[in-house]
Amino acid sequence: MIYVITSIAAFATGLIYLFPSGFIPYHKEITTRSWNDLSPPLQMLSLDLMKGIGAALIGIGVAIHFLRYYPFSKKCVDLALPITGLILYVSMLYINIDVIETSGSIPWYVFSLNILLIIIASALSFYYHNKSIDSGCSF
Repeated sequence: MIYVITSIAAFATGLIYLFPSGFIPYHKEITTRSWNDLSPPLQMLSLDLMKGIGAALIGIGVAIHFLRYYPFSKKCVDLALPITGLILYVSMLYINIDVIETSGSIPWYVFSLNILLIIIASALSFYYHNKSIDSGCSF
């Protein structure tokens, strides 16, 4: 159930970033500029970066969902899910912390919560399935 929450959160946030029409509200707070103040090339770059992040978030949301709920080796899934999720959310938290000293209201807590949820879900999965990391999963 916890993985459902993290996959939906990644997918929903990805949709927001994949289809932006301009700044997301906290971007305006950080830059202290309006969208129209940016030159067209800078607008394009900003949109492309947001879309890239959106695509990655959607991809990871889908990956988390399919890896957890479709028939793959359970041993591999129990290892792949936390690795995949933590790569995404730790990266996003790092990016947010890098700009946290600005005046923007950065949603660092969303990524922190998802990191915590993935760690909890992984620990519960290993506990209840009585698995170890050396369980025969090969990548």
